[in-house]
Amino acid sequence: MWEAIYPSLIIFGGTAVAIAAITWIVRRVRRRPSARIAAEGARENAGRALVRLDDAISEADIELGLAGAVYGGKEPAALARARLRAVQVRDDGFGRHRALSDAPPAVPVLRQRSDRLRVEADRAVTELEEARDQHAAWLRRNADAPRQIAALRRRIAEVTDQLGTPGVREQELADRFADDEAKNTTVPLRTARERLEVAHQSLAAAEEMRDDPTQPILERLTDAERALREAERAMQSADQAYEQTRAAANAAPTEIASVRADIRRVVALQRDVPPVAAARLGEAAEKATAAVDALEPRATAEPSAVIAGITRVRDRLDLAVGDARTARARLDGAKNALPGTLATARMLIGRAEQSVAAGSSSEARIRLASARDEIARARNADDVVAALDAARRAVRHAEDADALAQFGRAHRF
Repeated sequence: MWEAIYPSLIIFGGTAVAIAAITWIVRRVRRRPSARIAAEGARENAGRALVRLDDAISEADIELGLAGAVYGGKEPAALARARLRAVQVRDDGFGRHRALSDAPPAVPVLRQRSDRLRVEADRAVTELEEARDQHAAWLRRNADAPRQIAALRRRIAEVTDQLGTPGVREQELADRFADDEAKNTTVPLRTARERLEVAHQSLAAAEEMRDDPTQPILERLTDAERALREAERAMQSADQAYEQTRAAANAAPTEIASVRADIRRVVALQRDVPPVAAARLGEAAEKATAAVDALEPRATAEPSAVIAGITRVRDRLDLAVGDARTARARLDGAKNALPGTLATARMLIGRAEQSVAAGSSSEARIRLASARDEIARARNADDVVAALDAARRAVRHAEDADALAQFGRAHRF
């Protein structure tokens, strides 16, 4: 009987050993540095695919704006639907890519998810480009150049009026604020005027071609639309920065007084904690006082920078105090800190938007999207402590986005 069983045992035993050996080899291969590098490369490729998708959506926006004159101010339905699907893929993809970056899964899962994300983004780009090509062909056959020229001329005139007289806002800012403060507004203002001039030139070239069907009038109109959209975006950034600077100038004295009151509360808290903790709080209060003393003389000329500095002082104080405060004290501290932190987040997001618009990597765009999400959470939160936490995350993400965008341009991302 055993003679009949032994061959089966040998076969099954050998198979089990072989499976165990193969499993061990596969696990070793997956743990090799080269496997991790390949998985990270797949994640980066997915990020580049998302950047291509984001750029394709921007180009579709230009064509939708140009087509408005042909469709009586309405967006062409087919291209609008393709753009909407692409936006959904992009937004979902940015969130998934952020998760892969913040908490990378096991190597094989990282590579699998990254490859899937890249394929989905590439497919969305292809579908959007096909819709754009079909619409462009339709426009070439049916476009009403005079109507498009008139619509663009009207919008250029509106933006020109909104920008106001050149130099007026720049001089006002120069008279009141330091250069570093004023440039948050003056740089996008200058960009808006430059792009508006490009739009004028492209529109003039299109007008010269309007009676010659052999000339690429649609390309010149597209150039004008692109430049005009860039001018509008820069003007919006300038307007936001201008209002934020004025708001910061009004709020800076109040914020300084508020943070000094916070420091006094930390000093008073020393009486209620053990000696070691009291010494730590005393050191934190001294450093905070020194920081505020250095910031206060700059409040008139650099209010935004001062508000941002006060936000960081409060962050360090909160870290030093930890659980030493009562729940009521923590709530009061959050209420005091939230307005300044929100103002800082808005300022840094505006700065990051300018950096990202000038050219950026997927990581920079993802961090900017995260900053926008967090500041939205902060505004909608019912709990002031949760709102403050979200606003602080928005600050960190916006700083990261700005730094990553500048690094990417410097290193030709």
